[in-house]
Amino acid sequence: MSARIQAAGVGLFVVVMLALGIGMAVVIENGSFWGDNRMRYELVYKSSVKGLVTGAPVTLKGVQIGDVVSVKARFYQDSNTPLNSVVMDIDPGRIDFNEDTHGGIDNILLESGLSAKLKTQSLLTGLLYIELDFYSDEPQKIAVDTTYPQMSTVPSDLDKLDNFDDIDFVQLAKNLETMMQNMSTFTSSEAFQGLPERMSDTLATVTKTFAAMEVSAVTMNETFVAFQTSAASVGNSAESFGKSSDEAMKSMQKSMVSLQQTAQQVNAHLKPDSPVIYNLNKSLESVNRAARAVEQLVETLEQQPEAVITGKRNVQR
Repeated sequence: MSARIQAAGVGLFVVVMLALGIGMAVVIENGSFWGDNRMRYELVYKSSVKGLVTGAPVTLKGVQIGDVVSVKARFYQDSNTPLNSVVMDIDPGRIDFNEDTHGGIDNILLESGLSAKLKTQSLLTGLLYIELDFYSDEPQKIAVDTTYPQMSTVPSDLDKLDNFDDIDFVQLAKNLETMMQNMSTFTSSEAFQGLPERMSDTLATVTKTFAAMEVSAVTMNETFVAFQTSAASVGNSAESFGKSSDEAMKSMQKSMVSLQQTAQQVNAHLKPDSPVIYNLNKSLESVNRAARAVEQLVETLEQQPEAVITGKRNVQR
């Protein structure tokens, strides 16, 4: 008889523990385990929520105000596309606000513009958490019937990198190989090999041209001086022609003075030690250095065609 009573007690104990376990699971699932003050909201994502787990923190400006209670893939009513449902509990006691000014907690969380964004807790673990804030991105809600009030979401930083998966790296490598082949063909061509010599010839021609311009400027100045002397002689001879002719000559002399001043200014700019000639000489020196740099580039590409991508390496001699 006692054995039967003992077996019945054990069975009753097991039933009670099972009932308590089921009840606790239901209470926790409904959020009442934490008290009636905790409020439940739902987030709906089309994108992946990999790394977000139950118990992940929910923060507002870095302050934890709740946690995630469930993360599920869900087929909502009248929808054949699976979406990700994230349910979270918010503790209003962790948010200090004036109800007369800001309204109730629902107004703050749902209508004030706050949005949820997935962020990374740790790069090592890949775990995510939910940060509530006023984001510049356009908040969105997916038009489905949710069990709890739906809060707006904004794309995570990882969502913005989705296009990275569309890059065809195989084709990119082929294009790079083709570019290297074209570069090697170009640098080994006769046209490219003769480029430094042609540049040197061009620079020599430019130097001769500037030298000729300087000589021409000196000759022009001498011509203006001779012209002024002749004009002065004509002016002296014109004094005998009367008052009308005298006025004409005076006007002509003024024009000659202006012409002389112009010639002097041109001469000053074209003197060997003038800033114009100095800058021209400096430019020629820069072009010469550029020609030498191109010549060195040709030698480097002949020896190391891969240097376009990998960079120049030191060659042991």
